[in-house]
Formats: sequence, C-alpha cells, structure tokens
Amino acid sequence: MEDYILIPAIDFCIGHHIELDMIQVLGEEGLIDIIELEETYFIPEHQIKKLEKIIVFHKDLNINLEGVETIIDLLERMESMQQHIIQLENKLQRFS
Repeated sequence: MEDYILIPAIDFCIGHHIELDMIQVLGEEGLIDIIELEETYFIPEHQIKKLEKIIVFHKDLNINLEGVETIIDLLERMESMQQHIIQLENKLQRFS
C-alpha cells in the first residue's frame, strides 16, 4: 500500500455540504478512490482536487453522474496530451 494522507470522508462531506452517500456512489462508480478502514471511509489526499471538480459539475452545474464521468475522462485525456506536448517540445529544444 502506498503512503499518502487520508482525509475522513465525513469531514470532506461536512465541509462541502454533501451527503456521505455521494462519496460512496462516486467510489462505486470508479470516479474516485475511497478507502474503508474500520467502517469509516477515507479519501486519499491526491483525489481531493478531482472530487471537488466532480462536486462542482454534479451539484452546482446539475450534470448527471454519467456526464460527469465523461467530462472527467476528457479532462484527464487533455491533461495527458498537454504533458506529452511539453515532453515533445523539450525534445525539440535539444535539437535547436
């Protein structure tokens, strides 16, 4: 198991005014990673930014979970392509 900081899901839910059930559904749908220890749910710290985006799309913009899943997938693809472009640009600079 990797070492990372775990945030209690209930604390996140209270701070963002959402139900714990939403976190569980997002975990079941595979949109975020959740960890259950001793009947308590935790969210890895590196998932918080993604979870906050999901909440904005779902709660504030009223996008259903299927739509949110599509948006998150497209955003992750775009980020991956941007990183690839940066790597290619760095390689090109070596030949300039």
